[in-house]
Amino acid sequence: MSAADAFGLAVSLLVLAYLVYADRLVLDAGDLTTRALELSISGEAKVAALVWPSIFDFSDQTAPTSTAASTRGRGGRLVTLSASDDAGVSGIEYKLLPKKPASKAGKHHFRRFTKPLLVKRRDRLVWRAVDINGNTEATHSVSG
Repeated sequence: MSAADAFGLAVSLLVLAYLVYADRLVLDAGDLTTRALELSISGEAKVAALVWPSIFDFSDQTAPTSTAASTRGRGGRLVTLSASDDAGVSGIEYKLLPKKPASKAGKHHFRRFTKPLLVKRRDRLVWRAVDINGNTEATHSVSG
């Protein structure tokens, strides 16, 4: 089962748990009537405890590794980022930092890497990879 399928199953089970908790679910098949049990908060926790381990590998403590390949041009460097991990890579996050600091603190947030980036001369590219279990590698950087 893929992580996306397991996550969808987890959401479905939790939604069902809330529906059952809100009101009794009655299934009527002719002469046979079945009443579902109401789930308490502890019941929802049990559902989550059963589902989450199938989505996340809690024993995975290893961060992914990423690399940058670049070619220098007239305007700076064209940088392509890639990453690998035994469990699977969720994505690569980056931010471009200009030579001149931003006037507002915290203006430069990490964004999801989707295509090669042009890093202009004197600017700096900072990136990190994240695996499907949430492990994040230390940041790397390259200047234009």
